Amino acid sequence: MKDKVFRLFNFYKMATVLSVGLTLAAPTVAFSQAVPTPPPSGKPETRPATEKPAPPTPAQEETTGPVQDPSLIAKESARWHYERALVLNAQEKPSKALAALYRAFDWIDARRAELETAAKSKLTPVERKTLDVIERDAKDRRLNGSKVQGEAWALYREQIEKLAQTTLSTTRLDEWVSLKRDQAECSYLAAVIHARNGRAADAITALASVVDADPAIPEHVPARLLLIRSYQQIRAWERALPHLKQLMSELSVSDPQARKALLTLSRARAGQRTDDTPEAAMRVAIAAIDDTLYSEPGKFREATLGRKLRDPLVYIELADLFSDEEDSAEVESTLAEAIRVRGGFFPVAFLGIADLDEVAGQSLEAAGKKKEAFARYESALKDYDMAFNQMKALDFTEGSDLDVSHLEQLRKKIAALQPAATR
Repeated sequence: MKDKVFRLFNFYKMATVLSVGLTLAAPTVAFSQAVPTPPPSGKPETRPATEKPAPPTPAQEETTGPVQDPSLIAKESARWHYERALVLNAQEKPSKALAALYRAFDWIDARRAELETAAKSKLTPVERKTLDVIERDAKDRRLNGSKVQGEAWALYREQIEKLAQTTLSTTRLDEWVSLKRDQAECSYLAAVIHARNGRAADAITALASVVDADPAIPEHVPARLLLIRSYQQIRAWERALPHLKQLMSELSVSDPQARKALLTLSRARAGQRTDDTPEAAMRVAIAAIDDTLYSEPGKFREATLGRKLRDPLVYIELADLFSDEEDSAEVESTLAEAIRVRGGFFPVAFLGIADLDEVAGQSLEAAGKKKEAFARYESALKDYDMAFNQMKALDFTEGSDLDVSHLEQLRKKIAALQPAATR
């Protein structure tokens, strides 16, 4: 089975690079220099962004209908920077995509700080002083990596969560949860980029805020599997073992060899003799999870979307699986669903649907069905235009970022077919 970690954006490349002709440019700064290694929080200590986060606005809620106005995505918001990161990664600009994600993290931090301040205002002076001591230890850089700091962070998160749940208004509490979802989505995209560039340690750091997200956030099976893979790459099988057990249980992996591999790992951790090495056992267990999760799109959907996980990359990976099976109808349906969930703003998904329509139009035209081809080409042009308008709303510009020559060629083809289509 192919490694899904490095296939996650194959569909992106098909839609945005091969068909639309987005201008690709190599990063001007070396990847390792442009993106600092993030600390345990999942964010870098020194971010590429120089501007301050924009004034926060309420997080957008998921909708069931398309929103056609790109301006509904607040500029410089976490969502805005995240959508930019999706496009930049599709353009094979990982360092720039990560820079956009760090700006999203800044925005999330700024808004979360405001909500925390609002919650803390309800405390008595004594309660506030106690919480301030815990927060000081949790954020003290002199304690980085220490057990004291770890315990302080756990206690602080627990206390601030209880405080938010009991003091914030319903609207603010909804936003509090929404920020956690935004953080998880941004972190997962960052982890995927790190993994694809061979930076397993950075992927592990980013994934911590995804697999350990709030219980209100659905279990992220692909993220946990990526975490296991990343631990495997740095030969940290003992740290991977708890996640491996959890994932095999959640996916009901019944393969006898996988169960034997899990037993081998448990015995090795206990210092007992085993017939196989932990590294070999890890490979067997991961292969079994792969077979369970990716053997068919339906199983992947059940383990992700079926659990109400709405991560954009999960939709893209599901579309990628249907693409493997050459099921264009399901690819389009998956991308259309993703667009609805994203409130109508998802330029990469629009590009994917446009590509499907254009390819279908080419087949119909070759078969002499000019009227049907005309209709598919028109549909493709509509989605291409929508995608480009949304990317322009994300500050991508024609010429330097977007090559519109393909759209002009498509318009000429439509004009040439129009007489035959209207007869």
